[in-house]
Amino acid sequence: MKQENKKRCSVCDIPYFERNNYFYGKLMTVRDFSSEQSYFNEKRWLINRMVLGWGVVCGLDVRMKDGDAGKAIVSPGLAIDCCGREILVCEEKEIALVPQQSTCQKTEKETLPGVQKLAVCLVYHECKTEPMQLPPVACDQKEKGEFNRIRDSYSFTVAKYKEMSEETLPCPLDAGAASMHEYVCKTLLQGCPDCTGSKCVTLATLTVDQSGNLVDEIDTCSRRQLVYRNPLLYELIECLHHNYIGTWLVLGPIFNANHQAQHSPGDGHPLAKDIIDGFDANVFKPDEITGDISKAPVHGKTIQYKNGILDIAGEYEWQTRSFSSMDWMNIHDIEDDIHQHLAGDYTDPFNAANPLNFAGKHHTLAYFLVYIISPKKRETKLFVRSDDSLRVWLNGQEIMDLRYEGEKDIKDYTEVSAPITLNEGYNILMASVAETHYEWGFSARIEDDGGLRFTTVKYD
Repeated sequence: MKQENKKRCSVCDIPYFERNNYFYGKLMTVRDFSSEQSYFNEKRWLINRMVLGWGVVCGLDVRMKDGDAGKAIVSPGLAIDCCGREILVCEEKEIALVPQQSTCQKTEKETLPGVQKLAVCLVYHECKTEPMQLPPVACDQKEKGEFNRIRDSYSFTVAKYKEMSEETLPCPLDAGAASMHEYVCKTLLQGCPDCTGSKCVTLATLTVDQSGNLVDEIDTCSRRQLVYRNPLLYELIECLHHNYIGTWLVLGPIFNANHQAQHSPGDGHPLAKDIIDGFDANVFKPDEITGDISKAPVHGKTIQYKNGILDIAGEYEWQTRSFSSMDWMNIHDIEDDIHQHLAGDYTDPFNAANPLNFAGKHHTLAYFLVYIISPKKRETKLFVRSDDSLRVWLNGQEIMDLRYEGEKDIKDYTEVSAPITLNEGYNILMASVAETHYEWGFSARIEDDGGLRFTTVKYD
């Protein structure tokens, strides 16, 4: 086996991987068995450090030991060092908060030179176990000691913290990339990550005074390298998209089946800007619906609706519908644009049994309503996108800054925003979205959504 200090951590320190070729009569030596282990270990470590990254995977919290200001407790957990080697800690460990000294320094306790910052590190190392004696292989030789096993182990070190330069990648939009794919491609072309300097995984930093007493709380987060495993990445993505409102009460799509023949813009058929203003305010009043909780809809409530431009009059039902937060609501995803079809039978978009199918329809109108529960009055911003025309109401008032009366290109995924005031308790937000040709889209999010609750259920 290779010694620990000869482990290879850069991407091309191992120019190729080579394994045994087995055949009958092959004489297996120590070299062959060692190569067999190295082939699988080094390939796994390479994937770990290049694909997964390195740092703390889970656990490994650092806290002060009760009743002893000079010691800390590290909880069980898992880490991957920058060489890709797994470090597994399966029981609590106690460590002394004293900087590690070299052998040339004095061993007795000294007064520390002023307040200093320390780092608690986790380091991988191999430990040989199960000692055994080997009989002499020749008459003039003596017994030889060896070890039967090599255990993956670890140690904790406390050292003076060295400030490291941190390179943060810019947001794809700030970097001027045309798409997420281009941004990722250019980033990966910059080269492979390398493992230089210390191989330790920093678990925490702390500041002590001249007597070795803790000055402030242990910092277990700001300097901790992390491995973003897949479940955590999924949660982060969901969190980042949380402020996109994904569940609404939907009224529509409202359309006239006689307007669905193939045609082009400018041929006299209804335009979105006309459709969106063509409802009969005598039977359908957005100001009242959003301004009076008693008049606001619930799932299953029917409304007598009229629209002169679409030349329709009929009964429509508010229905709860959820949208995919991983698809069209992703503002950075140009490929998906903002086009979203709700569930339905796409082979027959005009099938009356699939009333919520937006696919392939011309001259389409839909209303979206959600209740926003705020713990207190809040000043924030509402961001929306639409294709095509749009009107938005909040608590009985139309947000004029968000009104758009025209035709948008589906490739125009830019958000627009307006300042809004949320009242304490229930708020009612409703949007009307009209589409002229084929592609319908809409999304909405609130900038400061912490503590807000979005629901399609209102109190009695």
